[in-house]
Amino acid sequence: MNFDEEMRRRTEREDCPLPEHFDSWLEDRLEVLPRRKCLTRKEKKRLAILAAAVAALTVCTVGAAELAQRQVRYQYFETMEEADQAAHKAREEGNDQISLTGRAGALQDFRPLEPWNVTEEEMPCYDEITAYAVGGPGDGWREMFTGVFEDVGTTTTYYVADTLSGLADMWPVETPDLAWLEEQYRFLESGQCLVDWRADDLDLGRYIDSISISGACHSPDGAPVTLDWIFYEHYQVEDSYEVEGDGLDRVEEYTAADGAVVTIGWMTSVNGQSQFEAQYGCGRASFRAAGADLDPNQVHELLDHMNLTALAGWQP
Repeated sequence: MNFDEEMRRRTEREDCPLPEHFDSWLEDRLEVLPRRKCLTRKEKKRLAILAAAVAALTVCTVGAAELAQRQVRYQYFETMEEADQAAHKAREEGNDQISLTGRAGALQDFRPLEPWNVTEEEMPCYDEITAYAVGGPGDGWREMFTGVFEDVGTTTTYYVADTLSGLADMWPVETPDLAWLEEQYRFLESGQCLVDWRADDLDLGRYIDSISISGACHSPDGAPVTLDWIFYEHYQVEDSYEVEGDGLDRVEEYTAADGAVVTIGWMTSVNGQSQFEAQYGCGRASFRAAGADLDPNQVHELLDHMNLTALAGWQP
């Protein structure tokens, strides 16, 4: 899954109430966003980060200090009732590392890929910009900046690149097969981003300190694909129980070339577009690939080159 979706899931957890004055605080933040009829992917990401950062202040427990490097389970359901019943049973059996999420309404067509426009869409969101630079000839990245949320006490650093290999030197674990990936897929200019998010408060940091890497590319036939990795410093990735409703066609467990077992949800949009969502997680790290108009063989080949078992080696 990608960074904004993971943050949204964690804000939906019912074990922690929203803090006092949250509504007014978020409303103030919304004033900095452009007034558009439809929010862009980046605007939705900013909203999710703002909400998650404040909601995280109310966390009571995060889990044991030492977390097992277990593989995360992803399950799909047609109704929220079915998902809730399965989650309740799992909790009775001792698994409280579960998140429930659902899609409202019919599945829409896959959103067009968007570049990262840090100067106009990301930087204005922050209270203070402490660093900004344009990459030079020896850098793999195009732009970087560091922004601070003063109210919450978080510092976020962005590196934007034209290719994932431009971020390879900062990759937390052994990289995927980037040479193959960039030979087979056309990556969006300024479409790749590494985000390092840190909190001043230790308790808040236990919840959100992380590195995320996002990629956006097209297949040779022009099919859109997004790739997202998240590496948490402390947080154990939860099992995910997901409700996809009428759009879900089938669920597949695919064993990639390196032995990683990936859960793939195959879906059809309201307009008949074929889509997929492939997820894998282990310990404190997770991966998500999503896209449209790829056949199963293409998705399997893509996953075979992701080197997903490397996620188990993530040790902050």
